[in-house]
Amino acid sequence: MSCAGSPSGLSLFPAAGGESPMSCPKVYGVVAKREGSWWVLAIDSLGIAGQVRHLDEGESVGRDLIAAFLDVPGEQVSVELEVILPEEAATALAEATREEEIARTAFAAAVAKRRSALAALRRAGMSQSEVARALGLTPQGLSQFVKEDGAGL
Repeated sequence: MSCAGSPSGLSLFPAAGGESPMSCPKVYGVVAKREGSWWVLAIDSLGIAGQVRHLDEGESVGRDLIAAFLDVPGEQVSVELEVILPEEAATALAEATREEEIARTAFAAAVAKRRSALAALRRAGMSQSEVARALGLTPQGLSQFVKEDGAGL
């Protein structure tokens, strides 16, 4: 039986040949925070820290730090890297995320209104080419919009 969700798939039971059972790797939180030109890695649960120049080294260096501190093989350590951004950037990204969600909602509403308008024009007896002309589109352009939009004219 393998560890649930374990990327290494370590076995809980002895393998053929009498090897001792291995336990699932424990997941340790590693917090990365930029300080000057370095990323400081804090493993608060163990009270240890390290540093890396490049964030993409955070997981492997964090794993190595923990393994060395605990005196266990690196395969028995799993890390979850949490990146703490500077406050200004974190605030700007949070605002951007909220605004993107508002924009997606507004876009979905606009698409629904466009569908409704196109259906109303067709119910009013306008042909597809007339609808295209009235909207300033070519018939092929309207056809493409209808295909992408799903508003079967």
